Amino acid sequence: MLQTWLKEDRFYNVQLQTNLFGGTSVFCSWGSRYGKRGGYKIIFCDSELEVNSALQVIEKRRRARGYKLTE
Repeated sequence: MLQTWLKEDRFYNVQLQTNLFGGTSVFCSWGSRYGKRGGYKIIFCDSELEVNSALQVIEKRRRARGYKLTE
C-alpha cells in the first residue's frame, strides 16, 4: 500500500512493508517536490492494530497541515 499526500510543493509518502521479524513497518518519507531536501522515518508495528493507529495519526496530522491525499 502506498499513500501520497501533496501540498503545494511538498509531498509525504506512506508505505507499508513487512519486516524480517514478521511485523509490519510503516515507512514515511517527505520533502520538496522540486528539490533534494527531505527525510524519512520508519515506524515498527507488531500488530494490525498498531498499524491502523499509526495510519490514523498520520492522516489526522497531514489533513491538519493542509495536505491532500492523491489517488
